Amino acid sequence: MPLEISSNAIGVSHLNEALKGLTDERGIKWKRTAMLKAGVDAFNVVRYSARSKSPFLSGLTKRSLTITKGKYNKISGVSKAFTSSGKIRSGKNVEYHIATTLKSSFDSSAPKNRKGKAVRYPFINEVGVPPSSYQRISKNGKLHTVRRTAERKPLLFQHKALGQNASRVVSIWVAKMSYYIGLYSKSTYKTLSSADKSFKRTGGSGKKWL
Repeated sequence: MPLEISSNAIGVSHLNEALKGLTDERGIKWKRTAMLKAGVDAFNVVRYSARSKSPFLSGLTKRSLTITKGKYNKISGVSKAFTSSGKIRSGKNVEYHIATTLKSSFDSSAPKNRKGKAVRYPFINEVGVPPSSYQRISKNGKLHTVRRTAERKPLLFQHKALGQNASRVVSIWVAKMSYYIGLYSKSTYKTLSSADKSFKRTGGSGKKWL
């Protein structure tokens, strides 16, 4: 399940004003890193919730549900959502996209009779399957038709995880973004990662802190 975030849609004036000020090379890179880190921090809530709601047969789905690193400036048909000065291009306000997904080891961890098919299982459980007919090979090696007359109802475990935690995701994202952007204005570090590590170690004291 994906989530797309636009900073201007959050409705937090102090954060929007701070983001507008990140227009130099350092600021543009800082904003990108902040979006990526804050998105992962916030969306972990959805990951853990989806795991708790996932169907439990072998436990493979629960163990394998994770989240994407996130895509910054994900806009269809546009390579960059920002101008060289750091401003959002006209009409292009989707800045960050993140979603639940499966670990790459999911299929290799599946039982032998589900190799190559395993990746479909969580998403079939998510969206359900309408009544349908399909062919499969029986144990005697012959091909036969299976007619499913009853639908497999959607469990929507990922959808519910996002829906029930959407407001919490946004509040965590705003808090983390405020913290990360605060580090930009309080330090002379070139990267957010360096500033974050230093702040956690020193509490914001030292030559590179204003």
